[in-house]
Amino acid sequence: MSLFGSKSNKKADPPKPAEPRTVPKPAEPASAWKPKSVPAAEPAPAPKGDSFGAATASPAESKSTMERKGVITIIGQEITIKGELLGDGDVTLEGRVEGKIILKKNLVVGEKGHVEGDIHGATVTISGKVAGNVFAESKVEIVATGFLEGNIHAPKIVIAEGAHFKGSVDMSEVAKPSMSPPAPAAKKPAEGHKPAAKAPQGELKPLGEQK
Repeated sequence: MSLFGSKSNKKADPPKPAEPRTVPKPAEPASAWKPKSVPAAEPAPAPKGDSFGAATASPAESKSTMERKGVITIIGQEITIKGELLGDGDVTLEGRVEGKIILKKNLVVGEKGHVEGDIHGATVTISGKVAGNVFAESKVEIVATGFLEGNIHAPKIVIAEGAHFKGSVDMSEVAKPSMSPPAPAAKKPAEGHKPAAKAPQGELKPLGEQK
């Protein structure tokens, strides 16, 4: 049998249909594309500060803060004051004062505090030693560790058990102390110096009465 001259009984495979071609979409022009606008966040207000960046408060804020917290002057144990102590604020005394103390507000004499002189204030609290008279507009309080030798002038007085007090008590109202310095005293003549005597004035006689 000839292999090349005989016709094949097999049917030829039908041609496969062509696959559809994908046509790319035309690109959008650059001018048509716009990015979505994102709202910008508002910057937080920067705190007020100095040249080094430290935040500082305005004068009104600092004043209100001081009034709210209260300002107290503390005199330490190593400090000794000889003379008058005058002030408008609250004072806590842990040192030593040899002289008069005149305050418009409150005074606290600590356990280590020592005062030799009269005290004037709105409220006086004694935990240490005081040798002198105490004048307070509202109250004087001597705690258990307090020591006072002098008279008390205040509408309200509190003396704790164990406190030492030697003096008299006057619970009448106390006038506010004057912060102005005392007037200078009049000069006295030196000893041995006598003022010059006035010369006697002669009597005037009318003319014609001369003898």
